[in-house]
Amino acid sequence: MPAPSQTTAATANLRIPPPTPLKTVVEMLQNLVISTARLGKKHHALTDRVAALQAGQILNEVYCGKLWKQLALKEATKKPNPGAGRILGDGLPHMLTGDTFVDQVWKSAEAQKEKEAEADMKTQAKQAWIEAVKAWEEMNEEIDAAKEEHKQKVTAWEKKRDGAKAKKTRFSL
Repeated sequence: MPAPSQTTAATANLRIPPPTPLKTVVEMLQNLVISTARLGKKHHALTDRVAALQAGQILNEVYCGKLWKQLALKEATKKPNPGAGRILGDGLPHMLTGDTFVDQVWKSAEAQKEKEAEADMKTQAKQAWIEAVKAWEEMNEEIDAAKEEHKQKVTAWEKKRDGAKAKKTRFSL
């Protein structure tokens, strides 16, 4: 058995607290139970919050998916603008020196003028077509009116003819 001075020196180095009375141990256990209950409530509140956030995230993903599809459809149906001002065509930076660039600028300007002239010709042709259709409709209305007038004359002639047949007389215009 070691000497009593050695044991006290070892326990002093380890700093072991002196034994506590039973009453303090019970109080410590009660405090642990209370704090465990509090932590359990916090845990349940946090898990409920996480579930709510996850549900919101799912709804946001669905909504963003719908918006993405609508945007893709809108961009697919959108007409591209070929005359967007890109002379060199690829949109990358180039050194603007020499006659080749000036030639490309002239060609681009001429191509743009041709496209505008073609668009003007199309609108004029469309306007001429609309006017021709209106004239045809007016002429068709006149023809329909003439047909109706002819039908009325035929009906009147047939009535006179039937009247002459009934009287057994000769009918002439």
